[in-house]
Amino acid sequence: MESILREQIGAALRELASPVLHAFAEKIAAIEDDVCPCWGTLADFVDVAIERDEDRIALWHVLLAVGDRRPLLLFLDLNRDRPVVLSAIADDAGKLAPELQCAFVTMPEAALVLERALPNLGPAALEIIGQGEEAIVRERAVYAAHMGALRAMKMGAKAEPEPS
Repeated sequence: MESILREQIGAALRELASPVLHAFAEKIAAIEDDVCPCWGTLADFVDVAIERDEDRIALWHVLLAVGDRRPLLLFLDLNRDRPVVLSAIADDAGKLAPELQCAFVTMPEAALVLERALPNLGPAALEIIGQGEEAIVRERAVYAAHMGALRAMKMGAKAEPEPS
């Protein structure tokens, strides 16, 4: 994760009243032995440390405001088993980039809240839905691969040098 993206997410999280989101902001900013935590490490932290749906929804709104597609895609994957969080995502579906809308509609777990999202979905996501289950399953494999690739990044990345 680039340092500017880390700073944007961290700053927004620090403005919230949630201690666990403050801890996540610190995790994002952590540099140990010149290495920053990567997507998979950060996803693991969210999975373990951020238990309350309210905190996850607050994190969702921060990530949505920042707009980087990678953490948004990971967030979709991390919250498959959280209907309350999926409902919040469905409410914001119109704010998502087309490929994130497509990823959302291919998630079997999203079927419970998909009706809420339908009025705000773009043509690509609606086309996937309109083509039926075979298209949904086909597209699901694409997004599952992207999510898996992001979650596999655990080692850490070299910290970017400070500008002189």
